[in-house]
Amino acid sequence: MRRLAPTLLAVAVMLAGLPQLRAEDSASPFDMTPERGKIPARPAMPPPATPEPAQTAPAPAASTPSTPSPPKVEQAVISPLDRPILPFRHLVLEGEIDSRAWNVVLTGEQAASPATLTLGYKAAVMVAPETSRLALFVNNQAIFDAPVAATDEVGKLSAELPAGLLKAGANLFRLQIVQRHRTDCTISSTYELRTEIDSTATALHFRAPAAARLSRVEDLAAIGPDSNGLAHLRILMPSLGRKTLTGPVLRFSQAAAVLIAMPSLSISVMARPDEPVDPGTVTAAIGTADELRPMIRGLPADAASRPIVTFVDDPALGSSTLVVSGPSSAAVSQAVDAVASLADRPKGRARDVLDTSRWFAPNPPLLVQASHLKLADLGVSTQEFAGRRFKTEFQIGMPSDFYADSSGEATLLLDAAYSGEVLPGSHMDIYVNGDIAATTPMSTSGGDILRHLPIRIPMTHFQPGPNRITFEAQLHTNADLECATGPTKGSNRFALFDSSEFVMPGYARIAQLPNLAALQGTAFPYNSSTDPVALVLSSFDADTMSAAATLLARMAVAAGRLIELDLDAPSLDNRNTLFVAPAPAIPDPVPAQLDLDEQLRSGWKAREEVPQGPVVAGNTLGPTTAPTLPVAASEPSDTQETFDRWRDTLSTEGSGWQGNVSAFEDWLQRTFQVSSQTLRFLPSRDVPYHPSRDATVMIAQGPSPSGDKAWTLITAPTENLLRQGATTFTASPQWFQLSGRLVTYNARVAEVQTQPVTTFSFIPTQPVSFTNLRLVAANWLSENLLAFAVLLFAACLLLGLATALFLSRIGRRSSP
Repeated sequence: MRRLAPTLLAVAVMLAGLPQLRAEDSASPFDMTPERGKIPARPAMPPPATPEPAQTAPAPAASTPSTPSPPKVEQAVISPLDRPILPFRHLVLEGEIDSRAWNVVLTGEQAASPATLTLGYKAAVMVAPETSRLALFVNNQAIFDAPVAATDEVGKLSAELPAGLLKAGANLFRLQIVQRHRTDCTISSTYELRTEIDSTATALHFRAPAAARLSRVEDLAAIGPDSNGLAHLRILMPSLGRKTLTGPVLRFSQAAAVLIAMPSLSISVMARPDEPVDPGTVTAAIGTADELRPMIRGLPADAASRPIVTFVDDPALGSSTLVVSGPSSAAVSQAVDAVASLADRPKGRARDVLDTSRWFAPNPPLLVQASHLKLADLGVSTQEFAGRRFKTEFQIGMPSDFYADSSGEATLLLDAAYSGEVLPGSHMDIYVNGDIAATTPMSTSGGDILRHLPIRIPMTHFQPGPNRITFEAQLHTNADLECATGPTKGSNRFALFDSSEFVMPGYARIAQLPNLAALQGTAFPYNSSTDPVALVLSSFDADTMSAAATLLARMAVAAGRLIELDLDAPSLDNRNTLFVAPAPAIPDPVPAQLDLDEQLRSGWKAREEVPQGPVVAGNTLGPTTAPTLPVAASEPSDTQETFDRWRDTLSTEGSGWQGNVSAFEDWLQRTFQVSSQTLRFLPSRDVPYHPSRDATVMIAQGPSPSGDKAWTLITAPTENLLRQGATTFTASPQWFQLSGRLVTYNARVAEVQTQPVTTFSFIPTQPVSFTNLRLVAANWLSENLLAFAVLLFAACLLLGLATALFLSRIGRRSSP
């Protein structure tokens, strides 16, 4: 026992000191670095991980843990704002090289905030990670340059942005990719190379609390899209159902859309908030002070005495709620005018560019006359290429009254070079809005340097508004035939120089009605209407108001200005008019004027409605993703409809002389661009149209009874489908597919279906001149070859008669 006493005394002293040791351990985490051994160095590229929210360290526990816990990795501060930056649900980068640039607008507080940028992507399985790279630049500074290695699941890249890189206003983001195939070296294999940028994992994460707030009206431009590429604006209008503030609310929706300038914007108008607001949605409350006071707790006191436009934080409506108010309806209208003054373009002031920078930068120049533009001015830089299929893109804009799709030719004066290993049979192709327009062979053996090589581009596929031109070079080489394993080696095979020029000749300028392509391109004729546009709403409920606000907002973005409205037009015969109504409420003269079936109002029965899914914005100006309206559940087909469809199909595609005639027409169209439409002598009358049961929304256009104005109708079987359909049609890519005289959205196959124009009228837009009349006549005659042939025959006949008459009066007659 005497020997154990000192030992027990030492143990007691140690136990008494344990609480102090634990307190010291809790203040200074235990360092396990020596036991772990050497920590691997971080890779040069940012780690593929999304930053996690910070976690506050818990207070020291009262009880002693049995074993010390390993230290936690230091977490980032909780981000008050995660802002998606892609203006579409998916951005797909295709081929061996591809790139895309767009602008992201930020507030001053966001630009000053410490920020982390994350990017999510997924590559096709055929993309070789050892030779493929993805790079992201922000304001021309490289942020990522990493191997394309994510094929099984979404890969993530993350990086802290340097201080001072972001700026208030527009910030240029540019993605570039180089992709190589794992096993194949043929040109056809390059079409299997694709990497999809995922908007759900691609965002800016701001850490400053002030970055989450909007403080100025101009900050509306910094509204970002949601993970589906769709921006949301919720308008609270207590006077909904009355006409009192309908005009100012629709004017505000246009001004907000021009400031936001996103390709897909959904606007919801409601009397009171029906559900909690989703992240990324901006709420605007518009009404008199008395109307808004029960809804907004912190309504500024000034609203009772003067017009105000300000952001407030409301516990029910959320932070950064925009209040547009005043003591009376007239004061509210003045407040809306103050917002509109920030976005509107005065009448008479022409624009030089079309604003597409929020989804495709740089902005395309608007070519209203003959022009010469270097590719450097269109955003294309000098590039060298060592692969098999080179590709680059640029945009140009055409005015509302463009009329040269059958006779005009643009020219690309190409400065390029290709090496001696490029074999004959290689060629360069030019696409316009996704359609092949020109091809030029590379026929010189041993390589060549091309100096202003003219490549003529028929303007068949050009249309009013932005037009995307894609240049491709397909390069065949012996090395690709051998297809050696391993990374591609060798020198560059092709070079494109930014000194190349795009030449637009003088072309005919006269507007056409109907023409939905001009509506989507520049909002014609509403963009240049001298009188306010008459707006006819079937009612002033939430669905109809939301549909009208969404459509007008998209038109204002296309027009680059606000469209002045008149809700009380006494007569519509000689007015540019918009009709927004479900089918049963379409006004009486509209179906006959727009060549619609009179039974439309009672006979258009849509399939069973299902809840609206998220609107998925597309990738580019052209269709790449099938979004929006929900597809109805499968039902047995209508017998008569199915029978008629099979009869029409067999009559045009079946065997016998009918099939031979159809094949001959197809051959004429492919070889000479000649169709039954071009061989007509007089235009045929449009057949009254009745949408199918699969159609869920329709936009139709036609001339007014006076013949020189436009009537445009958006309709659907029900009010709910009308609201959903307006969001569907105004979102990218559906909006850029509008053309012809009538379009419907088929929910069963999720696509836009078009009815072409057969009868149209000309609307003069330019002063009368011989040059323009000659160009108009040339294009019209090119569209109507039979009429041209008859006129040519008549001219030859007259020339022959005149020659015979002239010869009969000169010379001497022979004597009998």
